[in-house]
Amino acid sequence: MTTLTKTLSVTCLVLVVGAAFQARLLYRQHTHSHELIRKVAAQDIQIGKIRDQRDQTLANLSSARKAMEPTQVQSGKHMTENSELGSWLGRVSHLEQSLKQAPGRSIPEMKYLNSNDWLSVTMDNPLDTDAKIRNALSKLRALAKAKPQVATNLSNGVVAYIKSHDGLLPSDPTQLQPYLNPHLSDELLRRYEPAPEIAGENDSRGLIRDGMQFLGSGRVVLQEKAPVDEDYDTWFGIFEKGGWCTLPVGRLGKAMN
Repeated sequence: MTTLTKTLSVTCLVLVVGAAFQARLLYRQHTHSHELIRKVAAQDIQIGKIRDQRDQTLANLSSARKAMEPTQVQSGKHMTENSELGSWLGRVSHLEQSLKQAPGRSIPEMKYLNSNDWLSVTMDNPLDTDAKIRNALSKLRALAKAKPQVATNLSNGVVAYIKSHDGLLPSDPTQLQPYLNPHLSDELLRRYEPAPEIAGENDSRGLIRDGMQFLGSGRVVLQEKAPVDEDYDTWFGIFEKGGWCTLPVGRLGKAMN
């Protein structure tokens, strides 16, 4: 093999090896680029998922905020209601304290009052003047006298007494004690007295006064002696055949004293 031939052979070998190396290098670069593209595409997908999660989170927060608005309004309403209830209960306490400070405005019948009675007389009454306090206490006394333990009890006691005494009326309310259920204190009973018979007003036909008529139960035989507060209180009476009535003091109570 001549020197020229050897030189050409070496040159061709170098070219082949160089071409192969270049081809391999290009392949590796192409493969690396493809891998980068794949990774970038995967990152884009991941970013897209994160963006979707963010959008969903924002949507959930918006929905939650809208859902909370009625609750907040309702909560505010409850706060207002609680404030009004607190004010109402405060008026009850104020009325109770007023009664403690003026025990002469109380009557034994008031032991039968319940919480609803106290709430009812203070619901629309601010109790911001003495007149309003007197009015509320008067209503409490009227409710107390009308309690079944008092009104119905006294009515039943009168009927039972008259029946067992051949039509005679009790001359003293404490004589009703054996016929009362539940038992009423003598202090309570002494607030009452026999009512006088008044022809045309309080007689066997019934009670007739200023256009008001209570007929069919006989006359009033037991009446409240005197009002606690003459300007506000009602008069209370028990009929001989059962039943009771309450009237403004100035219209009947004074006339029967």
